[in-house]
Amino acid sequence: MNIKQLLYFHTVASYGNYSRAAEELGISEPVIHRAVRKLEGQYGLKLLERRGRRISLTEAGSSLFNHAAQIASLAQLAERVLLERTRTISGKITIGTDSHAIFYVLPDVILKWMADHPSVKIVLRQERAADLEKLLMEGEIDVVFGSAKRWPPELRSQPIFLDRLVVVSAPTHPAVGRAVLPISQLSQQRLILRGEGCEIRAVLGEVEQEYGVRLNAAVELSWDFPIKQLCVAGVGAAVMPLSSVQNDVANGRLCILNVEGFPRDYPYYVVFGRDKALTEESQSLLSAILQSANVGAG
Repeated sequence: MNIKQLLYFHTVASYGNYSRAAEELGISEPVIHRAVRKLEGQYGLKLLERRGRRISLTEAGSSLFNHAAQIASLAQLAERVLLERTRTISGKITIGTDSHAIFYVLPDVILKWMADHPSVKIVLRQERAADLEKLLMEGEIDVVFGSAKRWPPELRSQPIFLDRLVVVSAPTHPAVGRAVLPISQLSQQRLILRGEGCEIRAVLGEVEQEYGVRLNAAVELSWDFPIKQLCVAGVGAAVMPLSSVQNDVANGRLCILNVEGFPRDYPYYVVFGRDKALTEESQSLLSAILQSANVGAG
């Protein structure tokens, strides 16, 4: 007995017709006849018999049929699994983000995924969180990676990475080396911050409320790179994600100040439509990111 014999037997019994079975399997009728006769001959049992114009199961055939059906189902499942492994995913993924930290947190995962899926084009759009929400709900982008915590109920968010917000400055800043700088004194310093409406400013609003202070946003910018450049030049201190400054700290361009209330947890999320099915390529990339973050997709 072999799998082909069982599959041929099962197909003939299901259709009650050799010609229909041959058409379904894409082989000739004589091949199926020989396989079934060989299976019957191995055990000396008649499995199929003709009743009028239809092929029917004998008593022995009925006993075998359910087992053959299970094997046929498993064979189909195995084939689908292998086809999924060999099929090339292609298309385009549009990713929205409200943070530059995606370039520091996810590049290794994305680069590896792109190497495995060279036919997929990735488009990255940086927008404010409020705009990302609208674009995602309208289908203009496929998935969002960002720091905003609050999303409408139509969207689903999952944490993928926990960053820390730190206060950084040039090595020449007078607060470098101090044991702890009270938050009240930080409020007297010139700060270089992201503009209003970003998640960092929302966190700083919580800090202001918690400590009863008002931070001095002397310079507001939309990009992390110029903020770091102004810090290095000694214009002021900045509150930034650790992931985006750790290389600058390691090479001595920036220092982390020991400030009251810092560092603060700063998670990043993946966001997608709750009821809208992701495209195949988006689901594949999302699975890779969630796997790298050790977060279940359920």
